[in-house]
Amino acid sequence: MTVDPELIKRCIKNDERAQNQLFKLCFPLLMGICMRYYNNEPDALNALNKGFYRILTKLKQHDTTKQFEAWAKRVMITTILNELKANKKNKDHYKPVDFDDPINHNDHNFDHINEQINADAILDLIRELPEKEKEVLNLYAIDGYNHKEISALIDIPEGTSKWLLSSARKKLTQSMAKLIKSGIKSMLL
Repeated sequence: MTVDPELIKRCIKNDERAQNQLFKLCFPLLMGICMRYYNNEPDALNALNKGFYRILTKLKQHDTTKQFEAWAKRVMITTILNELKANKKNKDHYKPVDFDDPINHNDHNFDHINEQINADAILDLIRELPEKEKEVLNLYAIDGYNHKEISALIDIPEGTSKWLLSSARKKLTQSMAKLIKSGIKSMLL
């Protein structure tokens, strides 16, 4: 996504047409980020609107010598994380894993399973993860943050970030293996 510096200047001057144009340009990228953190479209759209408002209000702080896309993503992710922190219903909901369950000792490896399930099915499985695991997985695997950065962003110890990522990966692998074993054709390529 390339954003014309003139468009940004017009947005800073509160040109509504320019702001609408920027919103349309950013929508696919930012909505994709929001859908990774929220389980439904209305919540994701709400987060998108809050994040885009924050982008517009902080636009003067954007260094035009740097890529706008990376800056906008960071603002959006920070907005989402702050919203999730503030929302008490999303705090520390964990689902216990039965480590004695045979599904935890299957012969499938993640790469093999990943080749057999489409991207939409994987996103659905990610959305089913407990909130903190979903946050850490998104930040680490998709947004490219390291455990130290994640620790600072969501206010957890670095070791907890590593544990949550490991737990999320294990649960995803188990869920994918179950999908393959059950033969749900609609979820397969």
